[in-house]
Amino acid sequence: MEIICRNITNTYFDYRKEIKRKKNRFKLSAYEQLEDEESGKENLLQCENNDIEMQEQSLLPPNWIEAVEECSEDITNIRMKLIELQKLQKNKLLNVLNNDEKLVSNISHISTDITFLIKNCEKKIHSSIVSNDEADDKTNIIEKLKKNAKSSLISQLQSVSQAFHKIQKSYIKEFKKLTNEYDQLETYESCSTQEQLLYEQENQVVNSTNITKRNNDLKKIADTVVDLHHIFKELSVMLVDQGSLLDQIDYNMDISLSKSEKGLNKLKILEKRENEKIAAKCISFLTSLIFVLLILIILKHVY
Repeated sequence: MEIICRNITNTYFDYRKEIKRKKNRFKLSAYEQLEDEESGKENLLQCENNDIEMQEQSLLPPNWIEAVEECSEDITNIRMKLIELQKLQKNKLLNVLNNDEKLVSNISHISTDITFLIKNCEKKIHSSIVSNDEADDKTNIIEKLKKNAKSSLISQLQSVSQAFHKIQKSYIKEFKKLTNEYDQLETYESCSTQEQLLYEQENQVVNSTNITKRNNDLKKIADTVVDLHHIFKELSVMLVDQGSLLDQIDYNMDISLSKSEKGLNKLKILEKRENEKIAAKCISFLTSLIFVLLILIILKHVY
């Protein structure tokens, strides 16, 4: 028996040549091939960089935590500026007669900065730290954390604003007292002699300018006090809202406790009833079995 075979080597070589021809159909040079490879590498690097950026974004904390940190930094800055303002106000009260424009401008600048920081912190607390009332079980812990952070920030801001209000009020009172005493001394000395009367008439223009400057300073301080009053009102409203929420939570907790106690009592009653039913079933089964056995014994003795 001769084995029938077929030679396909020539056809194989033909197919391979056709494939090579199709590959080099566009006739890319070595330089262009290298560029294609580099572009592919660049695309891979871009994809890796995008993945790294996405991982970094996923590792970043949420926005409300950043807002809490910013508000705490603002509160610390306000406290530092309050210390500076107290020092400058003491220097001004020690030298009421000296018209130091730099000192007055520094006091007004720091007071405006403090009011701006308080308002900005309040806006951040309102806008960025927002708590959803209708929260799921998973986000319930985060909402509690948000509420606690918000209440602590509000209390800190209220204490800082109260301190600023007291500082400004005391400064206005002492400044007014010292200016009134100085005016009384000037009037007493002016009535003594005619020369001093003439001297006072010459210096009336200077005194009027000083009085206008003092009035302007007092107006600026009064404006800051008015702004603080408005901030106090808004903070009190926020605290009242939080108090009402806490009252609601306590009421809901009491209701849930009473309902859970009632439910436990009902479960105990149901358990007792089920146990009684099982015992009754067992007794009925045993009595029926005894009757059957008696009937079988009687039949056995009869037959």
